[in-house]
Amino acid sequence: MERGDALAPQSPIREVPLSDENSVSPKSSSSSASSRPSRAPKAPTSAKSQADARSLEKALCAAQAAIDKQGLGPQLLDLREAKCYTDYILVVSGRGPRAARAIAENVQETMAERGYRAVGVEGVRDGRWALLDYGDVVVHVFDQPLREFYDLESMWFDAPQVALQVPPEQRLVPGAVSYGDGAGDGYGLVD
Repeated sequence: MERGDALAPQSPIREVPLSDENSVSPKSSSSSASSRPSRAPKAPTSAKSQADARSLEKALCAAQAAIDKQGLGPQLLDLREAKCYTDYILVVSGRGPRAARAIAENVQETMAERGYRAVGVEGVRDGRWALLDYGDVVVHVFDQPLREFYDLESMWFDAPQVALQVPPEQRLVPGAVSYGDGAGDGYGLVD
């Protein structure tokens, strides 16, 4: 059998437009046949909203785990409308490499307890910048000076932020004392 012969029977099937399928059904004009097309658009919307709810639940779980370990200035960015590689990005920092490592480890443990598997994990052992990739949620845990240096949040300055319940002692204020040069151009803790 030649290559062209194998494709010949399939070619008419590929050429049939989707709208022709709908025009074939006039003989079955029952109410169930007419209701099927109206249900089809609703299913993806419902599935999308369920997926969005699961993504948000996962992101909030990661954020709460970071807050529970004294994560500084957690920001949860909603990137669903940005057509980005993920739905949510959580950026949080620790008061030092050991704190950043403890935050990242707590996020990993909490997410695993809830049944969320990481797609990739980088940098947890060093404690300077940990990346925890859960597919639709990506978590960046920084040592605070490194967070100030990279200023990752500014890449998505126009992205909506999800409101988080952060204790006052864990909030960061732009323009307060900087860890870097002391010039007051970084982020500092709320007094």
